[in-house]
Amino acid sequence: MNIEEKRKIAFRIWNWGAQPVKFVRDYLRDDIDNFGDSSMDEPRLRSHYILLSYGFEMILKSRVAMLLTVQGKDELNEKLQKIGHNFVKISDILSIEELKNIGIAKVELKTAKCNNPKNREDEYSYFIIETVDGKKISIENFTDIRYGCIGGGMRIVDKEEHKKILEYTTVILEIWEKVKTANDGTC
Repeated sequence: MNIEEKRKIAFRIWNWGAQPVKFVRDYLRDDIDNFGDSSMDEPRLRSHYILLSYGFEMILKSRVAMLLTVQGKDELNEKLQKIGHNFVKISDILSIEELKNIGIAKVELKTAKCNNPKNREDEYSYFIIETVDGKKISIENFTDIRYGCIGGGMRIVDKEEHKKILEYTTVILEIWEKVKTANDGTC
């Protein structure tokens, strides 16, 4: 697979990642300003985290697509699928040097117990991404956020939680721009 074919595929993946992040950003800006806490509930919060997780994953996988050595689209697709939704695996493939190039200092997997009175043994996982300029964002594990508890279970859903997500979109979109620059500069 030549570099131009990879560039086209990576651009599509990169763009797929940006759309849900921009949607969450635009939706929350409007929602917080116009409706405040009255429109914020767990299903919306869960949806926002799902969209952020998917979007950020695609943005980073676009960079992986540019760097992998593969023979064709099928092999690339297979390798990307094997990574799954694991940000630690993505960061391992990208390497410390490449992560810094796109503004990421480190990626850590964290686990915590759900705040669920019915089953206190439930756990969920999430990723902490720290940027080179010291910002931290929390990205929920895509599988856990869809099927498990949400960030500790009975989390208080309020304006502040949504403002935090809005801040995460800003950081993700800063990385998104750096990924574009890196993808465009790959020979």
